[in-house]
Amino acid sequence: MKRYVSQGEDSYTNMLKIINTLGGKNLNYNWLITEIETNTGDYFYDNYIILSNDELLNKLETKQIQWIWGVFSAIPKKYSKEEILNYNLPDTENIDKVVIKPQHPFADIEIIAYDSTFVQIISKDDEIADAFHNLYPKSKTFLKEEK
Repeated sequence: MKRYVSQGEDSYTNMLKIINTLGGKNLNYNWLITEIETNTGDYFYDNYIILSNDELLNKLETKQIQWIWGVFSAIPKKYSKEEILNYNLPDTENIDKVVIKPQHPFADIEIIAYDSTFVQIISKDDEIADAFHNLYPKSKTFLKEEK
């Protein structure tokens, strides 16, 4: 499991670019998105949306959105909405946790857009984390093991 935090780049919150770098249409997840604030004026604090990978990509492709805040949790499609919502919703306040693992227990990937200043990724798949690092080569890595 790896964690990278982007730094020293011009733009961090182009989620279409990030999702496409991680696998785009080949990702087989539903996305739990929480703590949403965007440049389009969409605010969904204390709320969430769950989108299929295709739905998320379609929204990102049809509307230019800068994500100011948001937690994107990639959850395998085998879990129902009810199962997903049995757990606390991920938030941006936990990004400095000592244990490096996604906040939601079902998530394989967690991407946090943090106040438009940086993006963090935690991935159980090192290849996906490394793809993020290739997109943001100045990103710092954290390699602490899950406890």
